[in-house]
Amino acid sequence: MNWLQLCVFCTIIMVVRCDWRRDDIVNKVGAMYRNRFNSDAGVMFSRYDADHNGGLASNEIYNVLVDANCDCWACGAWADGVIDQLDRNGDKQLPLSELRAVL
Repeated sequence: MNWLQLCVFCTIIMVVRCDWRRDDIVNKVGAMYRNRFNSDAGVMFSRYDADHNGGLASNEIYNVLVDANCDCWACGAWADGVIDQLDRNGDKQLPLSELRAVL
């Protein structure tokens, strides 16, 4: 395993296993949801569904994390982790119904 592979592996493990990171993401995205979007999941979803396909993909979740100030030295991996944790149907996207379930 080379250095880059090791870094990617460690980041993925951290995303999946670190409760403190998950709590940080939940708290910061939740605060943004309440304060910036007045607790309106539809408005928030519309803001980040850049391709208007009805689901938030990893790159769109990345933008959510950046805008919520989630200390994103590894937001790309964290966005993938969010998808892995919340995607119920396995399509690697979060539709509005799955977003509402966690907000």
